[in-house]
Amino acid sequence: MGNRESRLVDNGVAVEEQVEIERPRPEARTLADSTERLLHVEQGIEQGERRELGLELRRAVQETRLVEVAHRVGLVQRRDGDDANAGPLTEELQRPPQRLPALTQVRAEPDERDPAHGDIFAYLVRMRLLFVALAALALVGAASAQPADPLLAQEWWRTEVGADLVEPPGPGRLVTVIDTGLDVAHPEFTARPETTLLNTQSTSGVIGWHGTAVASLIGAPSDGVGMAGIYPQARLQVFDVGGAGLQAVTILAGIEAATARGPSVINLSLGYPVQDAIVERAVALAIARGSLVVASAGNSGEEGSPLSFPASFPHVLTVAATARGGAVASFSSRSRFVDLAAPGEDVLAAGPTLGFQTTSGTSFSSPLVAGAAAWVWTMRPELDASQLFEIMRRSARDLGAPGVDRETGFGMLYLPAALAYPAPASDPHEPNEDVDLVAPSGFFSVGRPPLTAPGRTSATLSARLDAVEDQRDVYRVWLPARATLTATARPTAGDVDLGVWASTAETVTERNLRRASSARRGAVAERVVLKGDRKRGAYVWLSVAIPRGADAAYSLAITAR
Repeated sequence: MGNRESRLVDNGVAVEEQVEIERPRPEARTLADSTERLLHVEQGIEQGERRELGLELRRAVQETRLVEVAHRVGLVQRRDGDDANAGPLTEELQRPPQRLPALTQVRAEPDERDPAHGDIFAYLVRMRLLFVALAALALVGAASAQPADPLLAQEWWRTEVGADLVEPPGPGRLVTVIDTGLDVAHPEFTARPETTLLNTQSTSGVIGWHGTAVASLIGAPSDGVGMAGIYPQARLQVFDVGGAGLQAVTILAGIEAATARGPSVINLSLGYPVQDAIVERAVALAIARGSLVVASAGNSGEEGSPLSFPASFPHVLTVAATARGGAVASFSSRSRFVDLAAPGEDVLAAGPTLGFQTTSGTSFSSPLVAGAAAWVWTMRPELDASQLFEIMRRSARDLGAPGVDRETGFGMLYLPAALAYPAPASDPHEPNEDVDLVAPSGFFSVGRPPLTAPGRTSATLSARLDAVEDQRDVYRVWLPARATLTATARPTAGDVDLGVWASTAETVTERNLRRASSARRGAVAERVVLKGDRKRGAYVWLSVAIPRGADAAYSLAITAR
């Protein structure tokens, strides 16, 4: 497996055959030499094939079309096999002689406006008067700020996600782009405020433009130049994983650098065909530290949609791509892990040579969702990442046949609904699917905090389970010597099973180490009782799980006497 390659997800199909596997389980996490497995390394470039970050361009999406704009904006026309530095067709802005250093910007405080609470989603769907009012507010705000960006009319996706109906806030929640480097000489970024480079940036190579394109869809400013991103004043931070060869350890380094500065929305427009223990750890670390991770679903929709990671890891908001009008893009990968969709075919983005281009791939639908999520989080700062995850997908506008599907998940990203969708209950203990995510010697150096401990022998909590994203919760609880542990799980939705495993268990799939269990059918309370050792106390593992593949919610009460 050390020779397997992963890649940024963009205008094409996977160049490597992938094997369909189920949602990752802890026992499958060990991979030989995972630190040396590269993400998105080119194959066959020397033979003249045009592949962007390991993805071969398809006939349906291989042409990069010229975007006509005022002559002062640099433009490039990219054709199959062209060098990324081909000359512009119109006058090009001059690149400065040296790369700018990391930007340190004065930060604005998050917008303090509180959203209206309550279930008004139905009104947003039915009441056009509200749409008109919101659109008027957006126009007033735009008129008092900067002139319209000349390419705004070509950003057809705005109407499809409702971005034209609401006014974006000022700087607020961070958005992290982990990708190839950001071209700070590009006209969208040369003077952009609220932009921080977390490491040295490089845009060399055939795919060096990818990170700049992704970042532009999130936060290209509304400044009268070029295009505008979905959240023009987003606080952007960028980590370049291309300069070091796109290794898995570099992804981890990027997430560690980002989360050290606090929770953010992290965009990963990249994918690889096998589970990687290091990238899995990186994603789990981000979630544990309160960030929302958004990832592109993959571009193998016409090759059987083999699973892609990190899109198929638990708690990752996975984004498919649509074409103009809401049809599913043919290249967009289908799977039960898709959470929602966003425009990703023929979308305008910053291009190479200081220009702009239309491009296709789930790499470019994912940043629209990431930027929208940061927008919602800025307007609703009381939410945590687990609540934001649910709001973004459950507020989506249904596409195709009613209900959740493998093509678009809950449906199309829809900003007005996400801004108003009622906040679900928090699920703050994630990730906690098994012992290795909870134990002090597991994924995290200090583990997840135990629910009970010496001197604290009772606890209560509420949590959710998801048939795809989160089928099981595991907790560490203290069983004192000579005491009796009693745990009760009461389902508030669906059905749950309850079990206790010995302290020596490495996973709650080890049935021989299960010490107590309760698995009654239906929405009834589950209760387990376990007596402690006569000489010493110990931590044991408590598991609440979905028995038959349906979402569930529960309250849990633990006492030890």
